Amino acid sequence: LDQKQRAKDLIALFEDARAGGTLDAPGCYLDECAPGMLTVERVDGVALADTIGTNGAPPAEGPVDREAIARQLASAWLRQATTGRVLPFDFDLDDIRLRDGRLVLVGGVLEPLSASERSELLNYLAAAAADDPDAAWNWIGSAAECGTNGQPEIVLRRRLRQVVPFRDGEWGGEDRLAEHLAVQWRATREA
Repeated sequence: LDQKQRAKDLIALFEDARAGGTLDAPGCYLDECAPGMLTVERVDGVALADTIGTNGAPPAEGPVDREAIARQLASAWLRQATTGRVLPFDFDLDDIRLRDGRLVLVGGVLEPLSASERSELLNYLAAAAADDPDAAWNWIGSAAECGTNGQPEIVLRRRLRQVVPFRDGEWGGEDRLAEHLAVQWRATREA
């Protein structure tokens, strides 16, 4: 990774949070960064994985409302994806710290988004919410790196048309958009 670019992306996420976003980033010292070095503020707080207790471990601070935290994270990511300048992805619960009720992203990948890319992502989210796999494919197909022979594309299109969240997902709740997104992204990654 070019750490100077990563620093710029973290600064954009930090500024988005100051402008009303709900997914925060650590302060970044651009003058102290180099292509091989990233300098950020120390982030206090507890990793989200420790907060909710994953892998059978108990939560760090007694019982926690896992659903409320999941809603907060989903809302923060969705707001950032639809209005922010960078899109966070490829992160897990260890990459997010809970500090004073705010979510701070300390890991994962940030992708800068132009206005047209954000519009395409919104179209994808609308297609996923409407359970329209062919419309969802328009964004996935342009964003995914499919093989040159087209075979992964055909397999992935078929897989998206056959998605059944309660069968293919990891949970069976009422939040169909989250379940569709999780299953579609998993299928895309596998293809």
